[in-house]
Amino acid sequence: MAGAAESDLPTEQESAKGTCDWPHAPPHRLGEAGVYFVTARARHRARLLADDAIRDWFQEALFDLVEEFDWKLQAWAVLSNHYHLVAHSPRREGGAQSLSRMLQKLHSLTTKELQRRENQPGGTRLWQNYRETLLTYQRSYLARLNYMHQNAEHHGSVRVGA
Repeated sequence: MAGAAESDLPTEQESAKGTCDWPHAPPHRLGEAGVYFVTARARHRARLLADDAIRDWFQEALFDLVEEFDWKLQAWAVLSNHYHLVAHSPRREGGAQSLSRMLQKLHSLTTKELQRRENQPGGTRLWQNYRETLLTYQRSYLARLNYMHQNAEHHGSVRVGA
């Protein structure tokens, strides 16, 4: 691995416990129940969700999985090559940890559906890893909501004014 000293790499014990940051992937700290801001993007910034029909399908799949995993969706933005969501984790012990399984299932379903629609079965990975942030302050929560709305306008998904 170029550029990383062996001492910079996590030990097997640290990696298994999730107590260290891996240098090439965002850490997932899902120990606490609460409101999370999540962003995931397509690999190579591919416009996987550029078509209205697939974007609608993706949104419905997201809604179904949020319900299945008992998350409470508060806001979302589905754009052509990435998406954001703000959601409250289940309150039960370890409920926030279900985010990883939920997004893995969403990305798997999306990959299979896109490959089915394009008649190209295969194991090509379409999604990058996701990033999540536990929102603990109202200002942080409002800033993320504002960002989501501005980002959707910036990417031409919505029109404001006029």
